[in-house]
Amino acid sequence: MAETAVAICNLGLMRLGAGRIASLDDTSTLAVACNAAYQDAIDEALGQHPWSFAVERQSLAEDAGANPTSFEYRYQLPRDPVLLRILDIWDEDGELYGEEYLVEGDYLYTDLAPC
Repeated sequence: MAETAVAICNLGLMRLGAGRIASLDDTSTLAVACNAAYQDAIDEALGQHPWSFAVERQSLAEDAGANPTSFEYRYQLPRDPVLLRILDIWDEDGELYGEEYLVEGDYLYTDLAPC
């Protein structure tokens, strides 16, 4: 099983019939291409399924900035770790919030408080 970024890239290159790389920092055409595509490929794979190791639950801080929507509250979405998608929204009692919400840019808009 591939355990490093270089090993994963080399598996892909092997399937394409291309050469191997020694490092993602190499200046070879293959290493530059792998380095450019690697993180996007990881994010795409992580976003396709709610992998248990990649799921994190967080309370969001209300943001008092301008709210251009009809929703009552605006929350700043987390930046670290990188948010790939929202699976569910829960209220403070641990109940699934089944109402509508909107994600635009770095913000979540909802009528739920706290979120």
